[in-house]
Amino acid sequence: MNTTIHTINAGIIGCDMKEDFFQTSLSNRMEKFYWKKIFVSNSTAEGIQKEYPNAEIVNNVEAIVNDSDITLVIVSATHLGFVKPIMQAGKSVRVI
Repeated sequence: MNTTIHTINAGIIGCDMKEDFFQTSLSNRMEKFYWKKIFVSNSTAEGIQKEYPNAEIVNNVEAIVNDSDITLVIVSATHLGFVKPIMQAGKSVRVI
């Protein structure tokens, strides 16, 4: 059995960072996510920055879409309009 853990540079759009996915999901045990950029459109930026100090907090989705290091973008179901441009940029998408 291959137990190699892969690091994935990821961006996040519109997700509550307290969701179980970010803390305990099986995929998080098999993959190591580096939360490179997190898009927030409200006043939660300060709290998210404290929780994820290595992530860059951005206020526009293009910062994630145009980042060539990001290969996966986690998108909340309330932000589905961003899925098409993310996929057109050649990135994988997980909707939660």
